[in-house]
Amino acid sequence: PPYLTTEEEQQQEDENLIQYSTVEFKVKESTGTSIAIRPPSHSALPPSSSNSSKKQRIQNLTVAIANLNGSISFYDSGIPVHNHHIPESQDERQQVECEPKLINSIGSGGVIITSIVYHPSQHDTIAVGRKDGTIDVYAPSNYESPGGATAAVKRLHHFTNHFKPIRSLTFSSSSSSNGGNGSNDGALLITGSDDGHIFIYDIFSRSTSTTMVSSIPNAHTSWILSTCSIPNSSRFVTCGADGKIKVWDTSLVNAGAVHTFDTVDGKIKVWDTSLVNAGAVHTFDTV
Repeated sequence: PPYLTTEEEQQQEDENLIQYSTVEFKVKESTGTSIAIRPPSHSALPPSSSNSSKKQRIQNLTVAIANLNGSISFYDSGIPVHNHHIPESQDERQQVECEPKLINSIGSGGVIITSIVYHPSQHDTIAVGRKDGTIDVYAPSNYESPGGATAAVKRLHHFTNHFKPIRSLTFSSSSSSNGGNGSNDGALLITGSDDGHIFIYDIFSRSTSTTMVSSIPNAHTSWILSTCSIPNSSRFVTCGADGKIKVWDTSLVNAGAVHTFDTVDGKIKVWDTSLVNAGAVHTFDTV
């Protein structure tokens, strides 16, 4: 980052991060399976050397936790987004105790939440997938200019196209409007389910009839376990219980997967999608 200028400062940065690496707290009503960390806002950037007003910029990591009654609880973890906020009076090697605090709770659909994802740029917008295959998107009432984490929220969308649990959600850029350059970051919500289907929604569409922009029936022959968008690209990746990893392009979904990788040998592999014909870049044994 630009605020680190020397190797020594980077080393100290790493040491400080270790102090905040472990925080444990219990939420009695949580599912224990679905959580998400709110991306830090730009206002949480460490103060520059010319600005000594640190307290005004402190922001702690916010954790969204799914509850058994279908609601989501938001907790202030007590962990500063940037470790430059460690009080100078504390020993740098001392373990810091954090006191998580409940900030807010939203939703109470009664159906257990199986996945949560934050919007990459509008950080108070959140999508949740449920065990019955439904998906809810929540945002502050003024979601075009989101406020803080405690702002009043409303449900923007309720999707019902899937019919089995939603194990993974991801936001991707809208290539049709920006050429895949990421300028419309997070316009599309990509959903994967145990039914093996993928649906793509434009969450900012004002028309309910055009909210779903594309679908990929039977994208996998078994449960879709994970979805992940590729930054600054119109592509995203999915993996399923069928042992396959697939790379898709949001502007070419009707043409099928761009690349497909078999992973039934019990190994973890790393590919460069521009060099797939050369084989895996790295392979790791997992047994």
